Amino acid sequence: LLHPAQAASLPPFTAAYDLRFGDALVGHAYFRLQRPSAQRYEFEAFTIPAGTMAVEDESHEILEVSQGSLLGGMATPELYYYSLRKGESTEILELLFDWNAGLLKQRAGDAEQTTVLEARSQDRLSYLLTLMGWAPTADNDLSFPLVEPTGSSLVGLSPQVTETLDLAVGSLTTVRVDRAGPDGQIERRLWLAPALHYLP
Repeated sequence: LLHPAQAASLPPFTAAYDLRFGDALVGHAYFRLQRPSAQRYEFEAFTIPAGTMAVEDESHEILEVSQGSLLGGMATPELYYYSLRKGESTEILELLFDWNAGLLKQRAGDAEQTTVLEARSQDRLSYLLTLMGWAPTADNDLSFPLVEPTGSSLVGLSPQVTETLDLAVGSLTTVRVDRAGPDGQIERRLWLAPALHYLP
C-alpha cells in the first residue's frame, strides 16, 4: 500500500506482486521505496520463485537495491546492487554511477570494469521511479540508457491508452506505457495506476 502523499513528491511505499507466465504462478516480487530525505531514495526489490518454479528451484532468489537522488520526478542512481542466490552459491554485482567523473564502475567478484557513464542513465529499479515521475505529464516520449547486469541499451517509453484492469483487489484505472528497445520494437508493456502515484 502507498503511504499518504507528501508534498506532491513520490512517497515511501511497499508493493507485492504475483508473477505469472500465462495462468501459471511462477514467482512473487516485493518492492519497497524509502525516502531518507526529500531528495534521496532507496529502492529495494526481492524476487522469489513460486508454483512450479519453486518446485524446480526453490533457492533461486534475487535481491536488488538502488540508491540515489530523486529530483523533479527524475531518478539519478548512484549505486545499484544485484544479488542472485542459487543453492549455496551467490552472484553479486555492483554498479557505481560516478556522475562527477562521468564514469560507470562495475564490480563483480574480484573483477572491476570502468566505462563511460551516459547522460540520463538508469538502472533496473531507478527507471521505475523515473517512469512514475514522468507519467503524470507524459506529453512526449522519454528515452534513456538502461544499465542492467547483462549490459546497457537505449530504451524508450511512450504513453498509450487508459485501460481498466480487473485485479484480485478490484478494478483499477491505469495508463498503459509501452517500452521499446534500441530497434524501436515494443519489448514490454507497463500499466500505471494514477490513484496510487502511478505505481506500475
